[in-house]
Amino acid sequence: MGRRGEFPRRFNMTPRCVVWDFVEVKAWLAARRQASNADTLKLAEFPGVRQRRRKQRGRICATPFTGEMVNL
Repeated sequence: MGRRGEFPRRFNMTPRCVVWDFVEVKAWLAARRQASNADTLKLAEFPGVRQRRRKQRGRICATPFTGEMVNL
C-alpha cells in the first residue's frame, strides 16, 4: 500500500527504524472508515476454493491416547 501511494509515507528515524506521522495515519484511518461506511471501497474478490493450489504434505501425528504414530 505504501508503494502504491495508498498509505502515508514512512521515514527513517534511525538506519534500522522507520516511522509514520501519527496525524497522517490517523487521517488515513478516518478516510478509510468513511469510505467503508459509504460502501465506496473496492473489495478484493475471494478466490474460488477449487482454484487454490497447494502442495499436499503428509503429516505425522501421535494419537492422544495410545501415542501411536499416524499419517494424516
